[in-house]
Amino acid sequence: MTKLYKLYPLLLMLSAFSPYVVKSLGIKAEHVIIVPVFLVSLVIALMNRVKVNREIIPLLFLWICFLALVTLRTLFSTETPAGMAAVAEFGNFLMPLLIMVFYFFNFNREEVSETELISKVLRLFNILLILNSFLIIFSIAGFNTDAILRFYWKGFVARDSLGNGRYTGIFNQPMESGLAYSIGVLGWLYLIEKQSKITIKNLAGIILLMIGGVASVSKVFILGGFLLFCWGAFRNKGVRKSLIKVMFILTPLVLVSYQLLEKNWSGMDYLMRFFTIQDGQLLDTLTSGRFGGVNTMQTLFSKIWNDHPFVGLGLGQNDVADSQWFQIFGSSGAIGFVIFIIFTGMLIKKALEYRASMKSTGESKLFESLVILSVIAGIGAPVFTLNRSSSVLWVLISMLLMYKNKYKMKPEEVKIKPLNTVNNRTVTIIQRDPKQYQVQ
Repeated sequence: MTKLYKLYPLLLMLSAFSPYVVKSLGIKAEHVIIVPVFLVSLVIALMNRVKVNREIIPLLFLWICFLALVTLRTLFSTETPAGMAAVAEFGNFLMPLLIMVFYFFNFNREEVSETELISKVLRLFNILLILNSFLIIFSIAGFNTDAILRFYWKGFVARDSLGNGRYTGIFNQPMESGLAYSIGVLGWLYLIEKQSKITIKNLAGIILLMIGGVASVSKVFILGGFLLFCWGAFRNKGVRKSLIKVMFILTPLVLVSYQLLEKNWSGMDYLMRFFTIQDGQLLDTLTSGRFGGVNTMQTLFSKIWNDHPFVGLGLGQNDVADSQWFQIFGSSGAIGFVIFIIFTGMLIKKALEYRASMKSTGESKLFESLVILSVIAGIGAPVFTLNRSSSVLWVLISMLLMYKNKYKMKPEEVKIKPLNTVNNRTVTIIQRDPKQYQVQ
């Protein structure tokens, strides 16, 4: 089972970048992986006495409560049946549950370093994102990439976005691309903290990740991932100094590129809206009219509040769900909304606990950034249930909670046998990773 524990997150990273298995039904490679692995892990856990990850229990319980509520609301709804739309939305809500259940059981028998596995997952994910960035660059340069993208795109959103100059590569929506690249740049910071120095390859990687994120013109990336990256880079002296040098060297190239893009990239006008906000239109601009004044979200919110305030409309009944908060309220009403508020509060509580017990670690900083990203980006995107990107987010959150469950940095006296002696010695655990002890 340890081998599956090592392969599972890596397979999910690959599946997030795989084409549809059955496009007409919306079945993706991640569905083929997550569901069978869930069943296998559940059987093995029930047949054996497997330890559990206590850190994930409250989040898992709250998500089960919400899923049960929204499922019952849909089954006993008086609304016109939503058909495949309800099935698709149920699948989006189910995936996080299946991922959390896998990481609820502790299948890692101390043979795998959690930090090494997280690093491998992020490294693979960023390589795949960089390949997608090259695909975006080819599209911007005028190459026909439809031979590849037709296996990934479903519906009209991606093509409409492309017509507006918003390049997403294999991702179906700008918000999906924005979330993926946000996770990518935050993961890049985590990986850099594990190195002794920043290489040219690292700098080339972050430039390509930034190109992919900006090209989507996604608010999730620009107001979420990019700002969190800047905050994280500022906190790291080595990263801050290296990036300032790179920015200084590349300034002429950036100015030339800006002039070219202003004339030839239709998405530039959309991007510049974030930097030319008029008085009284801040919220309206930042949310593309979803919030602020009379808008689509306000109209839909009023409709649900007047008709079904406590339990919502059920799955597949909301035409627009460009907000995690509205998606929750629209499908489950005030009851589901309260559950989700508690769920979000629990995530924030876990981040604060992480910060208190492991403040100086890359794991704490990454978890904190992912939670902040989820809360902020959730205003304008259903980040927990998005196609492709949300699976990556859930895997990382679950893995980081598993690490927290195992290696809390609370000094305690224990007896171990050091590798270089056969005598027991008293040590103080500075970081409870099996490979990192400070002997006293």
